[in-house]
Amino acid sequence: MKIKEDAFLEVVNKLEKFKTRLESHKLHRDPERDMLYEKYSKKMELKKELNNAEYDLKKARSLLQMDELKCRKRVLRRLGYATSQDVIERKGRVACELSAADELLITEMLFNGLFNNLSAPQTCALLSTFVCDEKSSEMPKLGEELSGPLRQMQDIARRIARVSHECKLEVGALF
Repeated sequence: MKIKEDAFLEVVNKLEKFKTRLESHKLHRDPERDMLYEKYSKKMELKKELNNAEYDLKKARSLLQMDELKCRKRVLRRLGYATSQDVIERKGRVACELSAADELLITEMLFNGLFNNLSAPQTCALLSTFVCDEKSSEMPKLGEELSGPLRQMQDIARRIARVSHECKLEVGALF
């Protein structure tokens, strides 16, 4: 064809180099080359299917989390932690500052005045129920001064659980 353009000659030269590299590769003359190529193609298809399945799973989890978020917001509104426009109320701000235990239960106890008539040791004893992880087979004896606050705390916990259940939030998934 006698084409003398430099760009064309460079492309032809590159093509010749790639052809030489291809022919010198060990798989070029391998009798199992077609079978290996089919296996590789199958692997790439499976990898694509896996990526699609992972994407679908991530999307489904996102939808589940959105449903759970709606339920949590409903619980917070019903308990007075947020307004219907999702503006955080004073109770919500107090609960946000708690991070060591069940924030909703402790906040409800604070706002219900449960600690008002308790001494410092009694308050510590009541709050210790939130940090004790030990399982014991025997129930310790409660003093008269703690049986009332403990009963009130259990009532508040039941109320939170009931509201959560009514809002279709699993009690085990609570804040």
